[in-house]
Amino acid sequence: GQEVGYIPATAPVGAQATVADNRAEGSTLSLTAPDATATVKVTASAGSEGGEQVVKTYTVKGRTTLAITPPVPSGLKGGYALTVRTESGGPVYAARTLSIPLNGVQMFTVQTLPDDGGTVEVPAAVQDLAVLDD
Repeated sequence: GQEVGYIPATAPVGAQATVADNRAEGSTLSLTAPDATATVKVTASAGSEGGEQVVKTYTVKGRTTLAITPPVPSGLKGGYALTVRTESGGPVYAARTLSIPLNGVQMFTVQTLPDDGGTVEVPAAVQDLAVLDD
């Protein structure tokens, strides 16, 4: 009569983390700030089949978890991605729960959102025309 699920440990959001396949209904984003208060920006991308992105900012008080229904792209068609960016404070840990009924049974999945490595540091460069000299 009862099921158990285990979620592995995860790294904090860091600069940014992304999770795909969100739906207009059934998605919950949990944001945890285990130490200091943090501010995060959540971007809901345009849908896979249309819509406009939406951006919202949330403040997570230190030593708390904030569970939110994530923003949904306006005019959404299809699934969409959520990107969480740490704006200040931190660290912040995040997980997305997706709950969908199937044949009358509520099915769910939980996905953690560690830093996706989507931002990189670009080294400084200078113009050097000497490389064109034959």
